[in-house]
Parts: sequence; C-alpha cells; structure tokens
Amino acid sequence: MRFPRTTRLVAALGLMLAGSHALGKTQVDIPYGEFTLPNGLRVIVHEDRKAPVVAVNIWYHVGAKDEPVGKSGFAHLFEHLMFQGSENYKGEFFVPFEQVGATNQNGTTNQDRTNYFQNVPTTALDMALWMESDRMGHFLGAIDQSLLDEQRGVVKNEKRQGENQPYGQVWDALSRASYPKTHPYHHSVIGSMADLDAASLDDVKSWFRDWYGPNNAVLVLAGDIDVAMAKDKVTRYFGDIPASITVPKIAPDPAPRKASTRETMSDRVAQARIYRVWNVPQFGTVELNHLQLVAQTLGGSKSSRLDKRLVHEEKLADSVSAGAWGGELGSTFAIIVNASASENVEKIEKILDEEMKRLIAEGPTAEELERARTVFHAGFVRGIERIGGFGGKADALAQCATFTGNPGCFRDSQKVLEAATVESLQSAAATWLAQGDHTLVVMPGDAPPTPAEDAPHVATETSPNSDKVLTPDPKYSTVASDVDRSRGVPETKSYPDLSFPALQRARLKNGIEVVLAERHEIPVVQVSMEFAGGYTADVGRTLGTASFAMAMMDESAAGMDALALADRAEALGANIGTGASLDGSNAYLSALTDKLEPSLDLLADVVLRPDFSGKEIERVRQAWLAGIRQEKTRPNGVANRLLPPLMYGEGHPYAIPFSGTGNEASITSLTREELVAFHRDIIRPDNATIIVVGDTTLEQIVPLLEARFGTWKAPRSKLKLPKVGTVALPEAPRVYLVDQPGAVQANILVGQLVNSTMDPKVMDFDIANGVLGGKFTSRLNMKLREEKQWAYGSYSYASGARGQRPWIAYAAVQIDKTAESITELRNDIAAFATNTQPATEAEIENIKVNNVRSLPGAYETAGSVMGAIGGIVRYQRPDDYVTTLKQRTEAVDVGAVRAAAGLIQPKALTWVVVGDLSKIEAPVRALEIGEVVVLDADGNTLR
Repeated sequence: MRFPRTTRLVAALGLMLAGSHALGKTQVDIPYGEFTLPNGLRVIVHEDRKAPVVAVNIWYHVGAKDEPVGKSGFAHLFEHLMFQGSENYKGEFFVPFEQVGATNQNGTTNQDRTNYFQNVPTTALDMALWMESDRMGHFLGAIDQSLLDEQRGVVKNEKRQGENQPYGQVWDALSRASYPKTHPYHHSVIGSMADLDAASLDDVKSWFRDWYGPNNAVLVLAGDIDVAMAKDKVTRYFGDIPASITVPKIAPDPAPRKASTRETMSDRVAQARIYRVWNVPQFGTVELNHLQLVAQTLGGSKSSRLDKRLVHEEKLADSVSAGAWGGELGSTFAIIVNASASENVEKIEKILDEEMKRLIAEGPTAEELERARTVFHAGFVRGIERIGGFGGKADALAQCATFTGNPGCFRDSQKVLEAATVESLQSAAATWLAQGDHTLVVMPGDAPPTPAEDAPHVATETSPNSDKVLTPDPKYSTVASDVDRSRGVPETKSYPDLSFPALQRARLKNGIEVVLAERHEIPVVQVSMEFAGGYTADVGRTLGTASFAMAMMDESAAGMDALALADRAEALGANIGTGASLDGSNAYLSALTDKLEPSLDLLADVVLRPDFSGKEIERVRQAWLAGIRQEKTRPNGVANRLLPPLMYGEGHPYAIPFSGTGNEASITSLTREELVAFHRDIIRPDNATIIVVGDTTLEQIVPLLEARFGTWKAPRSKLKLPKVGTVALPEAPRVYLVDQPGAVQANILVGQLVNSTMDPKVMDFDIANGVLGGKFTSRLNMKLREEKQWAYGSYSYASGARGQRPWIAYAAVQIDKTAESITELRNDIAAFATNTQPATEAEIENIKVNNVRSLPGAYETAGSVMGAIGGIVRYQRPDDYVTTLKQRTEAVDVGAVRAAAGLIQPKALTWVVVGDLSKIEAPVRALEIGEVVVLDADGNTLR
C-alpha cells in the first residue's frame, strides 16, 4: 500500500506524469548526465545554477518488501540507524550538516526503497559526499547494541504517534486486506512491535552487508554542479567501496483482485470516512499513467465527477480525493470520501459504484481529459523549480532510475500524457477498476484494537532471499582513493553568498503598492495580494469570520459558482486561493507565464467580485464544522485550539484557536451579511499590497495589474484594525488536562508569551530557541528522543506575530512516561531560561552558523522568496531585511542570547496535556507543578 505513515511518498506525481504537452510556449524538461563507477554506483547529474547549492540524494534499492521472516519494520529501523554516525565519524549524522547550513535534510523508507537526502552549499559538497560514503562503506564498526536499542525505542514511538492519530491504522489495514499474506506489500513499513523487539545486532549487520553496497544504490547530484565535477568527487569518495552481493529483485506483481470486499473500523474520529482501493499496475507502466488521469477525472480536483455529485449536488460528503500512487511491484488506486454524516455512507458507496460504472461504460469526456492533462502539465512546471527535498528534481531522477532503469522515464510518461485518448483511459479503467475493489469504512467510535500486525510478521516464500546464499558479483571492482578518513570530515573553508532578487516597487493609480522580485528559471508568475487584518479582524465580529470570509471568496465570484471557478482555473493551469492568518489575509495566484492575463482576470474576479453565494456558504459551512470536529479529535489539534486562549486571556485578539476556524457555535451563526461586511471593511485598495514573484518584469506586470485593479476605489469608511495589546504573564504555572481515552501517547504542549516579531531583539530570542528546541540536535529533542526514547521528537518554536508571540514546546510521548517527560521538559526549560545551564558559546555559534550558511539554499524557490517579501510587508521590515540577515546574525553575542532566554519564565508556563486521564492524571497531579484543571475539547472546565 502506498500510504503507510512511514512511507513519505515522492511528491512528484506531476513530475512523473506530466510534461511538455502542447499548451502554448511552456516547454520544460529535466536534462541530466550520468556515469557508473566500477563498483556499480550509478550517478545522475542535473545542472541548475540558480543557487549555489547542490542536492545530494541517494536511493538504496531496498524497502519493506525485502524484509525476511520475522523482520517487518527492519528497513525503516535501519534508516534510523544510518543517522547514528559511522566508523570515521562518531555522533549524530546531522551535526556536520547543521554546521554548513544544509537544508531539506531527511531520510525516508517505503516498501521499495530507502533514501537519504540534503541540500548543501556547493562549497560543502566534499563534506556531504564524505559523510554519505563513510556510512555506505564504513558503517559496521560504528553500530552497537546501545545504538540499536536507542533507535528501536524511537521507532516504536513513531509507530505509537501514528496510531494515536485519527484514522491512524487505516493504511496498515488496507495493506493487509489488499494483498495476500504471500505478497511483499502485505505488511506495513513500520512493522510490528514484536518484530522490532526481536531485531538483533547481527540482523543489522547482515542487512547492511546485503543491501547497502554501491551496486544497489543510485546517487543523484542536482544543482550547482556538472558531470565532470561530479565524476571527480564521487570517484574520490565512493570509488574504493567494494560492491555488495547482488540480490535478485522481486518481479512486479500488482496482485489484481477478482472480488469486491468490505470492512468497517471504529476509531476516535469526528466523521465517517470511506476508503476504496484497487491494486493496479506498477510504476513506469502506460496503464498507471492512464489511471492517474482517470483519478484526476474522478476525484482529483474540485470540479471532478465525484466532487460535483457527492459534495456539490447531493451534499452527502464534505470532501473527495482520488489518486493512483505508484510502487515497484504494483500500485494503488484510491478514492477517499469524508461523509458529511455517518448515515450517508451507504448512499455514498452506491454513488461510487454508479460513477465508476459510468466512467467505464462511457469514458471521460474530451474536455475532462484535456483539463486533467493541463493540471498535470502545470504541476510538472511548478515541480521542477526545486532541486531537492521531498519531490524535487533529484527525487524524480532517482525514482525513475531505481525502478525503471531509465532516469528520464518521466519523458516516457510525458509521451503517454500527450497520446492519451478518451478510449485509452476508458480501457484502463475497464481493465483495472471494474472489479477487485476493497472498501474500508471508518466510523466514529472507540479506538481500534491493537492491529494484528503487532504479532510477528509471518512471511512466506515471497519474503525475498532470506534463505539464499549470495556472493558479490565479480564484474564489480574498486578504484584507489587518496582520501585519508582518519583525518575526519573534510573542512568546509568558505561559503557562498546569498543571492536574493532585488525588490522593485511601483504604485497603481489608486495607491496600491506593487513589490516585484524577478525569477525567470521557470515560466510561472506568482501573485499575492496582501491585506492587513487576519484572524485579529474577528474582534467585534463573530469568531471565525475572517478565515471563513476569505475562504468563501474563491468559492463563487462574478457569477461563477465553485465548480465554474474551478473549471476555469484548471483550464488555465492556474492555482488560485484565498485565506487568512493571524495578522493578515491574502488572495493568491500561481499562473503559467503564457496564461498570465486570463489568470489575472480570474484573480480580479475573486478579489473584487466575490458573490458569497448562499448555496456555497451552506456547503462550505457544513465542511467547516466537520473540520472543527476533526481538529478536536487530533491530540495536537485540540491542544493548539486550547493553548492560545489560555495564554492570551479572554478578549485579546489572539485569544483564539490558531487554526482560525472559530468554533461550532460561531460558524453556525455566521451570516452572509457578515461576510460581505468583512470584505467591504478589510479587502480594500487602501489596505492592499501586491507582491509578484516570477517570470515577469515591472514593465510587463504593472500595466496588467493596473488594468484589473487600478480603478478599484476604497469605501468611504475609515479602515479600522484592532489594537493588539500587551498581556501580563501568569504569576504561577498552570496545568490543563484533556481526556483522550485509550490513547497510547500523551501530547504535551507548554507555552508562554514572548517578544513580538517586530521587536528589534527578536533574533536574540530565536537563536536562544534554536539552542533549546529549534533543531534536531537541540536540547529537548536530544533528551526525549535520543537519550530517553520516550518520544519520536520534541521541539519548540515561536510563531510570527505583530503582538506578543506564542512560544511553545511540545512532545508526543509514550503514555507511561507522561509525568517523567513533563519533569524532563520542565527541568530543561528552567535550567536554560534561568541560566543554570545557559546556552554555551558552542551551542550559540552552531545555531548562528547554521542560520547564516543555510541562507543560499533557503530562497531557492519563488514561494520562499514570496514568503520573505510577505514578512517584509507584514512586519514593516526594510527591503534589505533578507540580504542583511547574515551580518545581523553574526553580530548577536552570547550575552544577548542568554538574556533573551530569560524571556521564558518557568513560573509563568502554561501546560496542556492530552492523553488518557485514567493513566496520566494522577501522576501529573503528583508533580505539583501548579493548579491542575481538566478541560473538555471545547475548553470548558470539567473539574
């Protein structure tokens, strides 16, 4: 199954399918070169010089499908172990990368592969290649029983964290139902507790020897690099690593099913959800490409068939999604429906049957096919902007090379997209979707029982290669290397400077300011119309008005209902949206350059002429109320709803759920007249700034904006925005408990108000927070995750705000360690804030250099540039704010950071803990931190 918690899907669905369909002048590609070392390591190189960074992405061709008898979860456990150092580097793998300012660093596991990736400054490439090659070639001597036990504990908490979420056991159940026990996809990626407990040190070493050789890996280098440079460096660092055995690969087996089956599951959820899945052909096949287009037609967008019928016409569901996600042995076609009421489930299932039969009998229309093509093409164009990270260009090349042998397999998919016909899609649906579906219905109720997967994994003859004696292939050889690994990690002696586009300004005739940053790497223009006043504008209005009103603006406008608007946007390949945040609201457009003018017309309709249609308001209202109920079933969701009002106090503009969704009573009472009034009062030219980033110039964009927004007149009423006052801190700690019966984890949040984002000393506190909880290697995470193994992670942050910011530390911990975890958090926060254990010079320097050295990679995309300019506008920063970050960061001294840490006052902390009170209430009360109050999910006091 393609969706287990631990399977981070490549977010490049569009990259795999779309491409150069003839939609005007927008033609794009991912050019690459490649070579293979004598030891079998395949290296793929993509040159992209827009930023002085290189994406390093290595895929090992091993995943959960390759696990032998009794070893479920082993591939994922091993991924964790690979971050614990190597023979020539002792310590957390992340540390050298933090010191050079690496970005987008992670590792992931799915059924078919394990990958490790990071973007590094070009000058730090030697360090990155040394580190990756050291764990590939020099790992066995570094791993010991203590490290295995440590990471086993971390993975078990990751498993608990996933299962503790609403719908958290769904994909494990679907895997077991969709594939027979003899199929490698039958068991989950994260595995069973029993198998994790049984993993031995010998198992770890055998797994490494079998799977982690250069001949079973693909290395992609993308960015500020060329083939010659890559070949020199990769040969030097990887060339002397011997090949491993060549393990026979498992043949593709989609495991198509003949019969339709159905099961139900109860869970702590707010609404019923229907999952319907089919087993379909593997990644790289024409059939899968066709089925992806079918999924788009059925449920891939707001104007798809199932959305139209279930959400808009019959109003049986709040949302629908559909997709076809590729795997090496087989793929999953899935339709997911959130029912608006549990009693609608039977009707929804009947309509799913009807619509699938209709599509098989008639096929999609020519218009539906063309619209689906456009959506995927636009997704491809936007997707190739990023070199690395989840779903970037490096991922696309690695996926193609690993699973098909052809790094450019996305080009074959482009040809399939170009050639697809109504008949070919109809045929694919008839072949693969006419039978063999499995339906899982999750109904509100008690948490599901511990899954059968927590018994040892029972493998059969298809559990691969467990009884085979294999030897290295003699065709592989090594080359000598001059790398002396005893000298340690190569030092990075220089770092590239940040390249940030110059901000250009203009003003429309009615006074609206335009801020432009040119980015011509891809043919896309992004436009954001920013307005002061977000959730804070709810003061004097019904709670949730700002967020709901902004959300409604792109649901009906200029006489178009939600479906017509969606049809128009999809036909243009445009993304358009509206929304609100704490201190501001915006209307957003991402347009293909050659479709910019009609896309701007659509944006103007949404901003200037929203209809606030009654029928759309009622539809969105019901989905919104369901969303609030969903928030209250998620442990972190309910905690984040409760904590801000507790910290800010009644009547403060920030004393609201930070989701901005309001509450059920307020949203139920909202009227159309209130939405219209919000639009009149806040969405006005004298409160607007237009930010443009992308493939245009000031000379080109200003006349286009002038024609659409230049005659917009402000109302006569004066613009009124609420004043955000200062709140006194509590005089004593407070503890609030929320019951989540049956929870296997407790979610702990602790917070306090700190200085505003607009405070001149904000950077001092942000560096202090980085030491305490802002990074993987920060104190809180190292304590609860790495030392104690009580949590999958523990971090802290202070989100942006014009007024006092909320500072929050959090951890999801195993339920039997709740009180102990609170004690550790409390002690570590107090020691840090009171300078009993102050931030050391080394810790402070580590945060500072990471912040500075990560700057060149931080603004790789137009979206990141847009976000930075949005901050300049919202927080009244100078235009050189980004370009002076380096010198301002370097100027912060140790004393300033330690003083800023003192903004956290241990006696003023507010704790919110969500968990099974039958297990945690007594131990938490026994800590005697302060007054303990039990709340319900709405914040009402129970005791």
